[in-house]
Amino acid sequence: MHATIPFDREYQNATGRPIPHLPNHPITHPPIPPHPRPLAPATLSPMSSITTFSDLPSEQGRHELSIPIGDGRSRPSLPVRFHRGAALHPLLAVTAMVHGDEYEGFGGVLQLWKRIERRRISGSVLMLPVCNSAAARAATRRTPDALDGLDLARVFPGSARGSFTRRLARRIWDLVAPADVLVDLHSGGAGYEYLPMTGFYRARDREIAECFPIRTLWKIPSNPGVLSYELVRRGRRAMGTEFAGEARSDPRGVAACTKGLLRIMHHLKMIAAPPRATAIQRRRLLTKTSYQLTDRSGWFVRSVAPGQRIVRRQPIGEWIDEDLNRSTLTCRDAGTVTAVRTLPRVDAGDYLVVTGR
Repeated sequence: MHATIPFDREYQNATGRPIPHLPNHPITHPPIPPHPRPLAPATLSPMSSITTFSDLPSEQGRHELSIPIGDGRSRPSLPVRFHRGAALHPLLAVTAMVHGDEYEGFGGVLQLWKRIERRRISGSVLMLPVCNSAAARAATRRTPDALDGLDLARVFPGSARGSFTRRLARRIWDLVAPADVLVDLHSGGAGYEYLPMTGFYRARDREIAECFPIRTLWKIPSNPGVLSYELVRRGRRAMGTEFAGEARSDPRGVAACTKGLLRIMHHLKMIAAPPRATAIQRRRLLTKTSYQLTDRSGWFVRSVAPGQRIVRRQPIGEWIDEDLNRSTLTCRDAGTVTAVRTLPRVDAGDYLVVTGR
């Protein structure tokens, strides 16, 4: 009995009969040649592994690198992008996804890598788009509990002999500490919505923060264990940003990151022309930050939004305890709302509202 090849309609229509073939000898087709992959830029080096700052390539060009963490199999490596110009310095270091659920900075770093691909650069740019790969893969703020459950943004400069997150912090620290300027990009993550802010610690770094096309300037509070703060304590230049959040990648935040980084490169005389940016007529400077924490677990349904001005004892949302009893929460400190908890479920120690003035 002959078999019929259903898809060969042309032959069957032309002859009035199906194509005969033996059941044990199926028709074969010549293999389809693979689609040619686009050529990488001539200056892009093959992926290689490094362990310290001294391992960074000395050759001009673009380098895709990685830093192994742990055994390199069960634990993720740290991806690094390094664009070396005619000289190593000035060296701009950019970090993103220190928390694994913050995406605007991640998108901004990738856009920067693309935008400077064919630019002539004086100095070098060191980019760490995914600082905590373990948290990023789990889409969580902290390192997964299976490794140690720590917050990478609270353990710098880290320890070479500590747990996973502390060792990761040490690897990042050793890589970025020699930079002339560090920009640490953050956002609200899965649990918060932030007012877009560009922040600095010392007056001399305000001019770097002002490179970002963001109205709100923020004097970042001292917070031990934060990468940018620990570098500033040691005399380095560093700043940070906050964008949106809610585990989204807001295109406006990504664009602001990219433009800000390019303008910093222009400020450092690394590139000839900065990108166009909308002039900000009047900036808002917030010098004091207040966190309103909760000491219990339950649910919080907010009634305020970032950028809103609030006064003491003004309602900020509804509290629902574990027994489903409901009450109204009020603000403890007046000011401009810079961040608010948007994920309803909260645990003791979480902050509900952040205000600045």
